[in-house]
Amino acid sequence: ADTIFYVYDKLDRLRFEQDGNMRKYRFWKTTKYDALNRPVIEGSYNPSTNLKRAALQQALDQSQLAMAEEKNNSTFGYTLDLSFPFDRLSVTTSYYYDDYDFARDGNSTFAQYFLPNFSDDAMPTAKGQLTAMRTISDLKHHQLFEVYFYDKKYRMVQTTLVNNNERTKWHSGNFYNFGGVLLKTNKNLSDLQANTIIRYTFEYDYDD
Repeated sequence: ADTIFYVYDKLDRLRFEQDGNMRKYRFWKTTKYDALNRPVIEGSYNPSTNLKRAALQQALDQSQLAMAEEKNNSTFGYTLDLSFPFDRLSVTTSYYYDDYDFARDGNSTFAQYFLPNFSDDAMPTAKGQLTAMRTISDLKHHQLFEVYFYDKKYRMVQTTLVNNNERTKWHSGNFYNFGGVLLKTNKNLSDLQANTIIRYTFEYDYDD
């Protein structure tokens, strides 16, 4: 196996990595962060020249750009050009935190993605938690959008995975007892008009 190269910024955050296969095609995997040092953007950086690790480290160290990206109403939910690199970037994943205002317009889309009575109740906000992830599949180049919901004890009680290309929505919901033991899991596959295609339930019985 070839050596994997890593490049860190002045805050000791991993910003770039490259394995042997990436080296053949002269690109790097890159991660961008928000002001709280949370990863918000992942993608591939394709420099115009074949940057070696030392040269990329120097370019990062000497950059006068900001250290973080900011929320906006773009497809991936964040600016892409405030921190290094500001161009030649192909986004593969973006991460959302704290709330369900994914359009960044002041309106929550909690009700659009949460399926009532399918799991324990969830909080309408989730301060400090990952609330959604948007990805572009490497295999089919499909955009996937997965939303995460938490109860008051910050246990994940429901997830919703939307595949707009296949026009489907997967819900997974959990029920817990007072002590946090998982009692039941629901799974539901529907079309985007909420017509159920497949639905099944797992119930758990624990020996004393």
